Parts: sequence; structure tokens; C-alpha cells
Amino acid sequence: MSQTKKQREWYLKNKVRLIVKIKTLREINGRILSEKEKESARKRHYKNRERNIMLHKEWKSQNKQRMKDLAFKSNLKIHFNLTVEQYYTLLKNQNGVCYICEKEDPKHNLSVDHDHKTGEIRGLLCMSCNLKLGWFEKHNTNIFKYLKIC
Repeated sequence: MSQTKKQREWYLKNKVRLIVKIKTLREINGRILSEKEKESARKRHYKNRERNIMLHKEWKSQNKQRMKDLAFKSNLKIHFNLTVEQYYTLLKNQNGVCYICEKEDPKHNLSVDHDHKTGEIRGLLCMSCNLKLGWFEKHNTNIFKYLKIC
């Protein structure tokens, strides 16, 4: 069954949360839960749903930097199988600048550039170079055709 673009975007956006929820339902402290325990956990969760949501929102508002750090860490792990230490090693090897334009991007972390076919990491790019390279990779055959005509 094929997914629509919206379904795919929702899944990618909520992937970490879904994985954590599934794992939590499956095991607690490394012990596999029985079906009865799983059902009990579900009931407890839905019974206290409003309270849990309120507490979670409160915790998030008090820990904004930690949330950013956790999101950064999990995105690196899920999408590129990189640790934060490996990311900063790459950054240090590039002297903290974009691999292409050699400029710093103080507002954003540099993006991890990778080959979409092999998954091989090529380097870290600023947002501008990453977007341009992505566009070029998508349209390169048309560009080369055009250049041959001219």
C-alpha cells in the first residue's frame, strides 16, 4: 500500500515518538510485558491522559534546550546513524565551516550531507549549500542536457 506525501511526512515527524511508545508498551526495565500488563498500562495511560499531556507540556517548557539537544541527537541517530560526538568530529575536521562555501552558519547547525543511494556521509553543509546541492542532484540530467544544447 503506497503512502501519500502527508502520511509519509507525519510518520517521519512522529517516528521517534512512535518508536518510544511501542518500546514502552513492549517492555519496562528490560522485562517483556504480558498482554494483561500491556492492557493495564494502556488503560492507565488513557485514564490520566489530560494530566500526562499537561505535565509533558510543562516539562517541555521548562527544558527547551534539553528538548533541542534530544531532537538533534535522535535525528542524527535515526537519519544518519551518527552520534553527537561523531558529528562534532566531522565539524572539527572541517574547521567548523561548510564543506562547499567554507562559511560559518552561526544560526543553524551544519546539515549532514549524504548520498541518498548509498547512505555514505560526504560532509557537513550550510543550509544554503545543502538545499542547492539537493536541487542540483534532483535536476542534474536536465541541466546537462540544456548545457549540451547551448
